[in-house]
Amino acid sequence: MAKSGWQGPSEQLRQEFTSALIQLAEQLQCLRDATPLTLQKLSRATNVSVSALSRYFTGQALPPLETVEMIGQLCGGDLTQLRELWEAAAAGRRRLRAVTHMPIGEIPAGPVPAAGDEDKPALAGQLWRPIHLPDNPFRRRPVRYSALAMTVAALMTLTGITVHALTVTNEAAGGETPSAAAALPTAGPLPGAPAAGASPAPRSSAPATAPGPAVPVPPAGTSATGNPPPSLLPPGPSPAPAATAGPLPAPRPKPVPPGPAGPADPGPPTATGETVSLVSTTDPVTPFVVDVDNWSTVSGTPLHLWSWREDVENDIRTQIWEPEVFTAQPNQPARQRLRDLYNGLCLARGDLSNGGPVIQSVCDRSPAQQWYSDASGRLRSAADGRCLDIRDGMTQGSALQVWDCRSPRRQGWKFTARTHW
Repeated sequence: MAKSGWQGPSEQLRQEFTSALIQLAEQLQCLRDATPLTLQKLSRATNVSVSALSRYFTGQALPPLETVEMIGQLCGGDLTQLRELWEAAAAGRRRLRAVTHMPIGEIPAGPVPAAGDEDKPALAGQLWRPIHLPDNPFRRRPVRYSALAMTVAALMTLTGITVHALTVTNEAAGGETPSAAAALPTAGPLPGAPAAGASPAPRSSAPATAPGPAVPVPPAGTSATGNPPPSLLPPGPSPAPAATAGPLPAPRPKPVPPGPAGPADPGPPTATGETVSLVSTTDPVTPFVVDVDNWSTVSGTPLHLWSWREDVENDIRTQIWEPEVFTAQPNQPARQRLRDLYNGLCLARGDLSNGGPVIQSVCDRSPAQQWYSDASGRLRSAADGRCLDIRDGMTQGSALQVWDCRSPRRQGWKFTARTHW
């Protein structure tokens, strides 16, 4: 269902950019088809990943001009023609960005493919790519009010039972039905004393009960048990108190895996000036990165896993982090703090338990926000040495957690340099 109030880009500008990008992609594909070069060989020669080259050859992304020139030189193409095609596509992208420069969440998606066409390449005559808007079920977590509703219902039921019990008790005693205000304790005369000007309560029709046996009163100088009070006892040593059960022993703390303990205050970190994306190495084909949920700016929001987004889509700064390095400590690995480029919050642990969530939080110098990489490519927490882990597998929107370190194939991460437009 389309949202009201959108001011999307002109369809003509989108088609112009799509047409120019497809022309460039087709020319690059024709040059590669005329040579025995594979994507793997081109990746090693150009120092560009295979997934990025695949997007360039299928028209899903605009490659840098340097990459286009290197491909043209390797495949023997006309560099002048390639530059003209690239400049036309770049100019179309600039015009499209000028139209789509609006608040996050209001950029409309492009044409949606028909059912069954999701796996077809983008060279079918149109450039479509789903825009991850807040309506995406993976990026939106609606607030649930079921617990609050159940609590309110339980309180109302308890209040009704209490008023009903007071009503039944008072009617059995021959009094009037108390109101809700009368059930509350108020300052007044003692119980049993008649109020001023009030008529005596009606006498109950039930027969009076027989008086019970009289309670004997202990003689003067003795207590109710027949023993003399402490003030009349002869001087002497006090009797030993009766043995009582002592406090229960405290539960044994849960063992924590060994890891380097963070310093109390390592001092303010230093920004490196770099911007990177934290990419999972578990799936070498589809790049998944650490992302901010629904462009949130609230401290305490859990982070999750999301696919690599391109500049032509929404703001990608939620997937870009600024490393800030702490001062090196003796016999300790180099530690850093990761600050998100979009909202300025830092990658942090929600709690220090095994399986605790990974959240974004206001930046501080606590060990919960200090991370370091080990020789196996895992990202460890400086608080207890546990590793950054994916909770629900390599799927879109999977939550992140901190777990005991295991195989690097399940917990491998790498920092990839990345900029934004």
